[in-house]
Amino acid sequence: MLYLARDKNGMLGCYSVKPTKGETKWYAGIVNFVGFVYNDEYDNIKWEDEEPTELICKTQGEIKTNQPIRQSFAECQQTINEFVKKNK
Repeated sequence: MLYLARDKNGMLGCYSVKPTKGETKWYAGIVNFVGFVYNDEYDNIKWEDEEPTELICKTQGEIKTNQPIRQSFAECQQTINEFVKKNK
């Protein structure tokens, strides 16, 4: 499972554990920070959100998220790989 959350400065971060909202950014520890998302594909995610958005990879059945983001397991793996490549 991944979490997406937008900082106050507009940067969208990806985390491998649920981050906590601070005064100006979200925190999950350096080890759990996957990287920044550099496109506005997820422009529905706002700083004003009280909770991060869960991006759940499915293996079968329905995808369950707390916001309207849907990805298959293969798409989710591709997303993770892209984040890692961009932030090495």
